[in-house]
Amino acid sequence: MGTRLFFASTPLHIVLSTAVACTGREHNNVLICIDQPPASQNPYLTLLEDWTNNPFAEMHQLNRHRNIYTKLTTRQAGFSALRRLVQRLQPTWIFTGSDRRVEFQFAVALAKKIGGATGVYLDEGTFSYVTRKASRSWGDRYVDNWAKKLVYGRWWRNPPTTGASLWIDRCCLFFPQYANNWLQQKELDRLKPELFRNVTMQELFSRIVSWQGLDKKKLGQAKYLLTMPHHSLLGETRVYVELVQRLQQQGARVVVKYHPRSSASEYPGIEALQPWHSITGPLMFEALLTLLPQDTVLLGDLSSTLLVARWLRPQMRIIAMAAGGARETKYQLFLRRIGVEIQSPDQIGAI
Repeated sequence: MGTRLFFASTPLHIVLSTAVACTGREHNNVLICIDQPPASQNPYLTLLEDWTNNPFAEMHQLNRHRNIYTKLTTRQAGFSALRRLVQRLQPTWIFTGSDRRVEFQFAVALAKKIGGATGVYLDEGTFSYVTRKASRSWGDRYVDNWAKKLVYGRWWRNPPTTGASLWIDRCCLFFPQYANNWLQQKELDRLKPELFRNVTMQELFSRIVSWQGLDKKKLGQAKYLLTMPHHSLLGETRVYVELVQRLQQQGARVVVKYHPRSSASEYPGIEALQPWHSITGPLMFEALLTLLPQDTVLLGDLSSTLLVARWLRPQMRIIAMAAGGARETKYQLFLRRIGVEIQSPDQIGAI
């Protein structure tokens, strides 16, 4: 039935690629993890290697450069590996979570030249619904575009927004009915939450949860899950401390998920309150969502995390925290359309 290549750089796209691959085991599915830290294997690749239901016939990893001086040589080595892979497998489908990745564009351009291939964009979140402003800037459209053509090759195409490049033929989206104007020009498919709800994917999520050492019992008793932004973006920690304190005073069990690149010590005020459960380090958020009771309330900032949560858990109450009084952004309006509430943190105690 042909070969399908999946390019992924984030936990979301690794698990999305796995779920899509599971629905088409008659294909030769191949996963390529890109933009990974030097000299270390992505831990999710290790988990997949040890999983008997792994749908991938092959898995590869391309690491990012160690420093600016090795960037070009690392890229060229990656292109050489991809050339050999594409020429050997001659894929008919190539999936990506971002068509701004040079590895994807190189592979799909070569595959289309060899025998034809369909480029598929797997939803990355925000920019599928609110266009990426930087992509329309003069520097991005002309300077960056031509610089990459000169350095990498004439095949490079700057997308007007994520998913909208000429290399993409189809878009698989969480909410295709709300796709931005650029993506509406493509063939659109809906990603169904059932992709993650089947027995096979639930088994994978269970393995991930065990590996990450989460307390399933405590998560099963959570009333609130608060997802924290990176500590450098916190602004006033007092707002979050007062929120957790207020909810605890109401007798609520609050689980706090810290940003994966921050430690609990960087949120001292919150840790001093001793939340019901604290989650630190890299975490596949989609696996966490499967453990939460139906009546858990998810609290978070204005990020793609809430969008994915609304898609996977349509009945869950989800609240985006935003400062009151300011004019709502396009993304805030979009979140409201898919059923996400928007409140300032000081409103949330009166739920």
